[in-house]
Amino acid sequence: MDRRRMKWNWPIIGLGLLLNSTIVWGQAAQSTGAANSDADSTNAATNPATPKLTLQAWDNWVPHASGAEGRSGNSLLSRNIIPVKTFGVMNLVHVEIPIVTNPTVPGGSETGVGGTTLYNFSVVKVHTTTYGAGPLVVLPTENNTYFGPQKWQAGIAAIVMDAPKWGLLGGIFTYQHAFGSGDGPITQQATFQTFIHYNLGDGFYLQSEGVTAMNSGPGVRVVPVGLGIGKAWAYVSGRPFSAFVEPQYSVWRRGEGAPTWQIFSGISFQIPVSFKLWDKSESSTK
Repeated sequence: MDRRRMKWNWPIIGLGLLLNSTIVWGQAAQSTGAANSDADSTNAATNPATPKLTLQAWDNWVPHASGAEGRSGNSLLSRNIIPVKTFGVMNLVHVEIPIVTNPTVPGGSETGVGGTTLYNFSVVKVHTTTYGAGPLVVLPTENNTYFGPQKWQAGIAAIVMDAPKWGLLGGIFTYQHAFGSGDGPITQQATFQTFIHYNLGDGFYLQSEGVTAMNSGPGVRVVPVGLGIGKAWAYVSGRPFSAFVEPQYSVWRRGEGAPTWQIFSGISFQIPVSFKLWDKSESSTK
């Protein structure tokens, strides 16, 4: 082979290798960017600290409640989050209305409305972590004492939620104490809901969201642990939708009515709207 031809071929070969490496690197960077965008979208759609108007329905189906002779129970929770910016601080106002089906003695079941819970998180975000706390009030909207103490209740609520690229890690704590007149007893209740999400890609994620509850009224104390799967759909309109299902097992339980197993499921719909009250900053409504 002509050495002069080889001398000219080497620069051409080198240029080809450089172009090929650039294309591969660009494809890898694009893939990484797409994965990060997907993770951000999934986190935003499932993060309870996302400052968007959020409409949720959560359901806990208990196939076997302690002391109910094998009968089932159910709790359907309408959970809505209203973002309100006040004096430059974002507040996440929660409104929760439960519809409960409890097994009765000696047989059958009864369905009614529980107490309406209102609480607020005044939140601040540091890097990827959101911190918040605020007051909690329960309105005595129960049909009867079978669904709650039918008393006013007050307490506190707090949230810590980290949202790294791989998912979510955090929890929500609430405490409430009954007071005033009413047919039911003076009760106290504390709950802690863990949020552990791991993003799988394409909007799919694994989750564990067990709610540890301690209630002095019926004496129910339960620590459930579960593993479920969810899916988030991110739309161009900015209105993400998500759904999940999670079987949970109570690793520790006490009291009549405490579940052994339960199926936790839910749907969530976000609207990119927030509100202002006594705030002069630009509106975050999109």
